[in-house]
Amino acid sequence: MGGGEWSQKEHSGFKELVPGGTGIFTFRVPIESTPLTGGTKIKAKALIDARGSETQTIWETETEEIITSIASQVSFAASGRYYDSNLAQVGSGPVPPKVDQTTSYRIYWDVDKVSSDLFNSYVITTLPAGVSWVSGGPDITFTEGTSQVRWSIGDLTEGHSASSYFDISITPTAKDVGKVIFLANASVFAARDSFAKTDISRTVNQISTAIFGDPVAAGQGTVSE
Repeated sequence: MGGGEWSQKEHSGFKELVPGGTGIFTFRVPIESTPLTGGTKIKAKALIDARGSETQTIWETETEEIITSIASQVSFAASGRYYDSNLAQVGSGPVPPKVDQTTSYRIYWDVDKVSSDLFNSYVITTLPAGVSWVSGGPDITFTEGTSQVRWSIGDLTEGHSASSYFDISITPTAKDVGKVIFLANASVFAARDSFAKTDISRTVNQISTAIFGDPVAAGQGTVSE
């Protein structure tokens, strides 16, 4: 709980209000970068004290309370791996990738730090041309016609997290020599926030054969002959 007080010392417009006159006063309220678990509500109202210039009568008026609900601050990440965090090999084939040889990678999706209940949660991405679908984890589907990969998460309760993955492969050609290859386009997480009663979304960048963050194969994404 907090508040502030402003007078004509801080705002010259408060010195005199003429009959029928109007004005606007704005202020900002800082909030924590990570709201409290379960979401955060900001409540605000204004109390105005004034003295009549002729009658010297003191009067007060109070506005209605304004309530603003802060949506869940979800953390969403997408990453490519040849080795997982336990150094287990989850990909196959040569690294760096080689012409006319198939290399497979695993793409991970992680949703974390859910601060309020989320409904109808899902993640989608599309595979670039030249990237082949191999398989997916639970609740992940691939639509061949659109090359869309979709993870149907469903409902996520406050304080919980979720993770899944899918496997893809590439077979570089001579024109790919000296380049890194994109494995997945931008990934989008979307859901309905039950606390703020609004739709939320998070977007992360493309993933390439550079697979930065891989404990062993990071940076080894340039195609060789």
